[in-house]
Amino acid sequence: IEAIKLVNKVNRFKLKNDDNPVQKSSEERADSVAPNHNAILQRLKDFNTWERPKPHTAPRTIEVGDISITPFFCSHSAYDCYMLLIEADGKRSCEMLLTNAGDEPLFITRVQPTCGCTAGEYPRAAIAPGDTASVTLTYNPANRPGEFNKDVYVYTNTMPTRSVVTIRGNVIPTASTLDKHYPVGVGSLKLHRTIVPLGEVRRTSFRLGYVRGYNASQDTIVVSATSGERALQADVLPDTIAPAGTVTITMRLDGLDAPLWGLNVVPVKVKQQALHGGPVHECDLEATGIVIDDFKRLSEEQKAHPPVLAVDDRVDMGEIVAGAKATVRLTVRNTGKSPLEIRRLWSADPALSFKVGSERVNPGKQGGVDVTVDAALIDGNVINTEFTLMTSDPEHQLTTIRVVGTINR
Repeated sequence: IEAIKLVNKVNRFKLKNDDNPVQKSSEERADSVAPNHNAILQRLKDFNTWERPKPHTAPRTIEVGDISITPFFCSHSAYDCYMLLIEADGKRSCEMLLTNAGDEPLFITRVQPTCGCTAGEYPRAAIAPGDTASVTLTYNPANRPGEFNKDVYVYTNTMPTRSVVTIRGNVIPTASTLDKHYPVGVGSLKLHRTIVPLGEVRRTSFRLGYVRGYNASQDTIVVSATSGERALQADVLPDTIAPAGTVTITMRLDGLDAPLWGLNVVPVKVKQQALHGGPVHECDLEATGIVIDDFKRLSEEQKAHPPVLAVDDRVDMGEIVAGAKATVRLTVRNTGKSPLEIRRLWSADPALSFKVGSERVNPGKQGGVDVTVDAALIDGNVINTEFTLMTSDPEHQLTTIRVVGTINR
């Protein structure tokens, strides 16, 4: 752009003698123009041009006013890659032209974006046949780093009444915004979290969870995700991400293949490498889900005669000597008409451990669970924690039980 301006400046150059333009001979004009022309040519030679950078190196960003332009290495075989990265602050707007090709006045009755990040402005007056009007669509990129693809519905008095307009772009985050929304680094790949809570997963169903990622480098990268458990499938889309591009890692936990009742914590290995080689960066993610029974599949006979759990909701450990362990037995009763299964006990507190006397409690009988607290793993003088008891009682499949006590230091 600067070079074009300089060449045009040569073409527009006019000779002046004091304040009065004069007609000079070609020799005189050449003598007068030459010094200025040579100066401009020297500026063109000194103008900083961009050379294609080598892979894995950051190219120089060119500043043009308040806009930054960053050229970078890319592969044309990569997904949705770009040749130039153009950055600018603030909201961005575009205009869409509508022409009334009919014989009656055209009215735009409503412009409805599909999210709050997009706004639309449109004329309320009638558009006469043959006239053209514009709809302005504005996207607010604040706290929305990465690629976007938004639909906007435009309603008119035509048939059909609704038309769909799609706006696309890529929001380039600042360093602080990138750290805020993608705090986990895997080389140049930034992730928004490492733990994916999937909630409750029925034994006969599955649940999905997601991790969003962003390519913060100037090179195209390749991302993969694998799980060692059959119950969890990890997919990456797209697996090849252009600079400033986004990626979604999808995790699917299948309840039928889950190894445990209740809480399952499944590790997922994420790897990232530049498209044309370089070091491999790795990160460990975790998908967590609580696998529960699907009691909707019970027969009418089973529904009429279920097991019924009866258990205290608190275990009092009393006073424990600092650094010592103490065990209290929790009684589990079955007041129902079918055998009760004690399927699982777990806690996020490493100070708690359990031992089940019998995993099956017959109708009208009782069993027991030994609850042990290791005081060496508890800070302070108070014991106040909890664990989850999972049984085959359809009404009390998951029961939270609190553990209390004191530590004598």
